[in-house]
Amino acid sequence: MARAIKFDRYFHDKYPQQIEKLTQLLRNKELPVISIWGFLPMVPTDLIVYICSVLRISVLKTLIGTSIGEGTICAIYIFGGYYTLSSIFNIA
Repeated sequence: MARAIKFDRYFHDKYPQQIEKLTQLLRNKELPVISIWGFLPMVPTDLIVYICSVLRISVLKTLIGTSIGEGTICAIYIFGGYYTLSSIFNIA
């Protein structure tokens, strides 16, 4: 969709240096970068999916990377919240 409405051309024309740095980083280490990006709570996961689409990174690598990152942070939230609440309220 991003390519269909020419967002890729807009960003390549407006931010060529940043796009080139991001492209090189993703080309060299696609899966670790996507996973770390998905793990970071202050960065939207939709943005990495969009960027992967514009840079034509395979859907499988994008899904695996975001699943690793999001799965890890969600597990931390779930289990961390459980242990925190159980220690506060003395739940077994």
